[in-house]
Amino acid sequence: MVYSISQTLVVSATLSSLALLAPTADAHQIVLLPEPQWTTSDKDTKYNPLAFLENQGFATQEDFASWRDQNGYKSLRDFMDNAKYEVTSGADFSCGFTDPKGTPQPIPAGNAMRSTGYTHDGPCEVWLDDTMVLQGDNCHEKFPGKDYTVDYSSCKGTCTLRWYWLGVRFLKNAYSWQSDGTSQSTPSTGSGGSGATTESTPATEAPSTPTLFGSQAVQTPTSSDTASAQTPSATDAPTTFGSPATDSPAAQTPTTMDAPATAAPMTWGAPTTWGQRSLRK
Repeated sequence: MVYSISQTLVVSATLSSLALLAPTADAHQIVLLPEPQWTTSDKDTKYNPLAFLENQGFATQEDFASWRDQNGYKSLRDFMDNAKYEVTSGADFSCGFTDPKGTPQPIPAGNAMRSTGYTHDGPCEVWLDDTMVLQGDNCHEKFPGKDYTVDYSSCKGTCTLRWYWLGVRFLKNAYSWQSDGTSQSTPSTGSGGSGATTESTPATEAPSTPTLFGSQAVQTPTSSDTASAQTPSATDAPTTFGSPATDSPAAQTPTTMDAPATAAPMTWGAPTTWGQRSLRK
């Protein structure tokens, strides 16, 4: 991970893609924007797969989502980060042939992201640190073009963009999964899309009640935030709070602050099951 200094926003994009192609094929998927920082200048090396998983003991099948659930993986990222397989010589397991400590790049304007296109069926995910900002069970169909948008707003200070793709193709009477991973470093000055802008929270005299995950937060009113409740003067019979006024001044009912509505964070729904279907050959 690349760490930012001062207020510079840094995005370190780690691309861990799984794509399926024949061993002699060279049409692989890579990310173009944010721009990768490569550890190699050789084009073939950038595009070549890192591993064929069907050759490493995986019981590959058409429906990866079903296989993933049956084998205890929570997401494509969970599988790709934690499954046991070896990558090609010279490649980093997490970053492939890209450098997570490379030259920082700006967050793209308009929350843009661009790749060479999903050339095969299979799931994909894009994460900013621990926040998933894009997902599809079959990204070849869900994202048919090369350009799409992601929400960069969760990236504050330093974050890591991770892109995952598992391409699936039916070859030689069997389904093949291929590990094709790259990593890229892209820092930002925050001058890109509106999603990259961070607003500071104004200081208050007393802390608010913290927001609970999935619930609304209610701020605790303070004496400076509410209308002051005047203390009634001492008399032989003090006025009771909320009773009609007597000879002593009536206590003013303090005005209650309206609790700001805090939207519950969006929870990713259950991914659409790709299901069994005939793939392109």
